[in-house]
Amino acid sequence: MIDDHIYTNSLEAMDANYEKGFRLFELDLHLTTDSHLVAVHNWDEWKSITGYTGETPVSKDVFIRQKLYNQYTPLDMHGINEWFKNHPDATLITDKIDEPKLVAESFIDRDRLMMELFSWEAIEEAFLCKIRAPIAAQRLIFSLIQ
Repeated sequence: MIDDHIYTNSLEAMDANYEKGFRLFELDLHLTTDSHLVAVHNWDEWKSITGYTGETPVSKDVFIRQKLYNQYTPLDMHGINEWFKNHPDATLITDKIDEPKLVAESFIDRDRLMMELFSWEAIEEAFLCKIRAPIAAQRLIFSLIQ
């Protein structure tokens, strides 16, 4: 959260919460139309907080040019990796994406990567990719006890 706005997945939210002492950062990741990872809660929410009126998802170039609430900086994997390079004590926790190999190959440091995953196949793939902490989504855990 930043300035009472949730789900921005923005550079400024990362900076503000780091300054507050947080070291675990959850980002929602989705793919753009040109197959780039970007931090966005969901595309409908993104449209509402950017004022974008076209079809979604969008390309990385369109995504990165749209300010959130007219003031916050959106993050693609380049921006995410730069931020984590400059904050070596921080850990990334991903949500929304179920592609551990893609994220592991894209992120700067697998030892600082935790992923919430939504299929048993993705959990297995995460272990093979040596992701620090695959996290089974709640519905997967519930499927074990039903």
